[in-house]
Amino acid sequence: MSTGSPSSTMNQYIGPNAEIAKLLLTPSPNLEYLQTLLNHFLSLQNNVGQKYTLNLGFSLFYMFQQITYLKLSSDETGTRERIEWIRAFLRVFSMQGFVGFVGLSGLLNGYQMAESRQGKRLLMGKLIVEVEGAFFQSLDSIAIPTGWNENIAQEEEGFLDAKKETVAYICGYCIPSIPLKRLEGCNAKGTIVNICALVILKSPRIFHDGEFVNHITRDVHNDPDRRWKVDSPSYKTLQEKKNNLLFRGLPRISRGISSLALVSDKNTILNLFTLQHVYRIYSFSAKLFAAWEECPLSLIENEESLDEETKLATPLLWTILKPIVFFVTVIFKYIVDQSLYQPEICGQEERKLIILSYSYLYFINSKFSLYGFPTYKKVFFSVLDRSLDEESESKILVNSCQPPDGITPTKRSQITYYLLVVEQLMAALDDDTLENYVLPFIYPYINDKSDSQLFESAHSVILSVFSNFKRVSKELAPYYCTMLLEGYSMLFTIVQFRAAYAAVIKSLSEIDDALVWLCLDKLIKKIEVTQNDSISTELGISERVHEDELISPSEPSDGKPVNSTSDKNSSKSGVESILSDDSSNDDSKNEYQSVVDVDVALYLRRGHLLLTLIDQIQNVNLLFLETLLTKIKEFLQAEPDGVGKFALKKALFDALSMNLDYTKKEVGVRWWLAECDQL
Repeated sequence: MSTGSPSSTMNQYIGPNAEIAKLLLTPSPNLEYLQTLLNHFLSLQNNVGQKYTLNLGFSLFYMFQQITYLKLSSDETGTRERIEWIRAFLRVFSMQGFVGFVGLSGLLNGYQMAESRQGKRLLMGKLIVEVEGAFFQSLDSIAIPTGWNENIAQEEEGFLDAKKETVAYICGYCIPSIPLKRLEGCNAKGTIVNICALVILKSPRIFHDGEFVNHITRDVHNDPDRRWKVDSPSYKTLQEKKNNLLFRGLPRISRGISSLALVSDKNTILNLFTLQHVYRIYSFSAKLFAAWEECPLSLIENEESLDEETKLATPLLWTILKPIVFFVTVIFKYIVDQSLYQPEICGQEERKLIILSYSYLYFINSKFSLYGFPTYKKVFFSVLDRSLDEESESKILVNSCQPPDGITPTKRSQITYYLLVVEQLMAALDDDTLENYVLPFIYPYINDKSDSQLFESAHSVILSVFSNFKRVSKELAPYYCTMLLEGYSMLFTIVQFRAAYAAVIKSLSEIDDALVWLCLDKLIKKIEVTQNDSISTELGISERVHEDELISPSEPSDGKPVNSTSDKNSSKSGVESILSDDSSNDDSKNEYQSVVDVDVALYLRRGHLLLTLIDQIQNVNLLFLETLLTKIKEFLQAEPDGVGKFALKKALFDALSMNLDYTKKEVGVRWWLAECDQL
């Protein structure tokens, strides 16, 4: 930063304590005078009779951050002057207790800012290392001798105060910018991580053990119209929370925790992430969930139906809730990652508490997506993957996560989460638990589409039963196929219907050919009793709409017939050409074309059934292939001519020419070449 006159750097400072700040920025200062001035100022702030407040900490931190940044960024300040100025400040800070630590932290962060924004290290030798060393020494001196560790472990009344909140804030701003190798020099790593985590969970300025939800509940109940208004005390409190520097620094504090954890030794890690500390997060999550269940806002299913005042207020609530999942995931991710080297920090009980904590927080996660953000998914799947190693652990997790039945949105979100857990643990789940406890719990939800996430998760569990070849698959398959056939299109989309039926047939093909045919026969009989006509006329759909978008099943995109015998110079026969894996079609174009083909096939009343029957070509064993093709031929011949039938023929061609093993592909393609003209 360049300056035009000796006083320009002084005049650039805008912030608290401006008069003293500008004096401290005096060019070419007398160092003795500078130290006396700074010492007097900090002594006033450190007055024994004056209670320390977080706002005082913020103002001191910002003041020293800014004056350091301005001093080190000024083109007028020489290297020698900068070094002497920094060291003079360090000498004073070391004698001023906690406010000295705050000032030193601001100086360190201003130094870090100056280096970062200039894009290079300042030419002051290893002075930054000297500043970091003073910072660690000061941090150790206020955290270790004061008994903060014991105080925190006991969670005594009033154990959180403005000083600990200040430490958490400083951790977020200073720690992430210190190289990990030098961060090892901090001896109070464990204590600081504990302080930061507890400040985040319990401070009234951040998550306050979920108490802010109780305040919303009280305001809604006290409102004559049962509304949550922007002028209510709880809304104003959330606004203050959102704008508070401590809350806004939450992402930085989380990064600071990660940095400290990364450089902690084995003993520190084991002390940091003991069962007690994981349980603390679990306890917080359970309290928050209980508070949310009691809140009238938890009953909202469609925000569009809300009154205008409540609709205006609710986005702020989710702005506060969403970071909870991010913070908890930061802690859990480190535990999971570190357990690769130290398995004892994420044992069976810890994994159980992680999964249960996420269960209580899923009402937040489900607001935005089914599986959440990438890091959340990584932690969730990693914990469950490790639980797959032992059948007993999977059973314990499934039993622990199973929530009571409920119809409220909050209960449904918890049930959805439970189904996600069951799906991932299906491979290790014993058959008795699955049949006696899990499936009876799930059955009511497979016919209820009122909650799309819950509905889809329930069916994912059913399909997981088949894909893992569970004992109940044989008994379940006929019932499930009947439900699929009866549920289209009220319950299932065409994509869901086809995928589910294919999954059942594919699974049964591995275990029981008789059941395969039984389930195919259900589909065939449904086709036989369904009228074979076009519904496009009833719907007012012109069959000419997609004619130019369909590609003939006997003509590839280059216009040459697959079974043409006129090309005597071709190096491959028709069968050999189709059997080859050479494919140069654009994926996105093929995907679009597939969607068009399905839409057009649905012009036929039996279109969805015939598409599903054609899908099974890829799932049945060779034993049934020719029989299946004969039935498909019979049904296609009975369909009225038009683009709907044309789309079915193309789907049949695609099924025969792609994703088959060589033997089935050869049989299928030879059948096509012999029969396609008769379809």
